[in-house]
Amino acid sequence: DDRLTLTLRLHAPDVSLRPAGGRWRGRLDVWFVQLGPADALLDTDSRAADLSLSPTDHQRVMRANEIVLRERLEPKEGAVLVRILVRDVASGALGSVSIPLDRIERDPR
Repeated sequence: DDRLTLTLRLHAPDVSLRPAGGRWRGRLDVWFVQLGPADALLDTDSRAADLSLSPTDHQRVMRANEIVLRERLEPKEGAVLVRILVRDVASGALGSVSIPLDRIERDPR
């Protein structure tokens, strides 16, 4: 299995969470852009992350100052870089990170 498990740690105060129905809710759009040599576009995958936190989980997340998302990604042949973009749907705030695939530690299993 060549898939990667990516752990995204987002700064919790930057994520719009609103109380609704006894929970704290928000929505994030997440894009995974895989690039080859010379920034050749190989693949783009988008996903939505619907957040629904209990009051206890909301308190824990705010104390820790982070929201953790785990995503699986199968690298395309020839990919050398993955660019991850996360957009808070409510506020429009956008953040990104670029990860060179040659720096990712692979599980030897």
